[in-house]
Amino acid sequence: MDMIQYTKKNVPYLDIQKRPFEVGEIYSQLESLKIYKQKDCLITKFADTKICEKQLSKVYGIFDFPNVAKRVIPFIEEDFNPVYYDLLIKFGVQQLLIYGDELIINRDIFKKVFVFFSSTNGYYPLQIAVGFFRQVCSNGMIIPIGKQLFNIKIKHYYKSLEQHIVAFEERIPLMQETFAEQKFVLESLVNQPVSLKETVKKLVQKQGEENLPLLTIQKIVKRLGKKLLESESDKLNISSFEESQIEIIQNPTLLLKDSEMDVSLEKYKIFNCYLELFRNSNASVIERENRRIINVLTS
Repeated sequence: MDMIQYTKKNVPYLDIQKRPFEVGEIYSQLESLKIYKQKDCLITKFADTKICEKQLSKVYGIFDFPNVAKRVIPFIEEDFNPVYYDLLIKFGVQQLLIYGDELIINRDIFKKVFVFFSSTNGYYPLQIAVGFFRQVCSNGMIIPIGKQLFNIKIKHYYKSLEQHIVAFEERIPLMQETFAEQKFVLESLVNQPVSLKETVKKLVQKQGEENLPLLTIQKIVKRLGKKLLESESDKLNISSFEESQIEIIQNPTLLLKDSEMDVSLEKYKIFNCYLELFRNSNASVIERENRRIINVLTS
């Protein structure tokens, strides 16, 4: 089945979502993706069209996404019970998500998800991981939290790529233990109160450590407040809040000033609303933001 789409500039791409898991179909789609070196450039072709070209550094290794995916998938099938998959191939990004069994956390339905993510544009590292997908969100992945037993996230250095893939294959038996650890961390957020002021201050501190502009930090904090009030799945019931508390939820940047204002909220709700801000991002961005908010809420 031809699932190739085209941008307005007639560049081919693939964006398959929630297709029933069928190995042959995945392999067939990956056949159209070619990644190779040409002089000092890394070329990505899809459907016989060049979709990305990136100049290579001396330390950069070529990661053959299609062939490594074919190498990894059989291991996943043995211990994962795949149900459906997503496959994204667009410009310099390649992402394969395989969804498995369901589980319940705080009355929310999650699916186990295997993440295989790479890029040929130099923006994102290679990531092979497992996590959870929250059913109420269009993109509710929760990728590595707790102990890093199974997951890997590495830059595309040619000297270490192969050894990391081999190490990943050797860690397959740790997959279920990793799921259990992630479930434990999520459940520890349920019904646990936290100061919104302290949460916001820690978020700003984390963002500042990464040298993000203050304006960017403030926008994220403001968006979090809006999401807490408007989220389709996690909207706060504000009937019991005072007017001053509602005001600071609407604009949490007010908490960055020297003020006695504050409000106590559930960690699990803050966690879900924060991740909703990045629901349309790729796996690498979601993993980064997931790690940031988990560190804030559990430190």
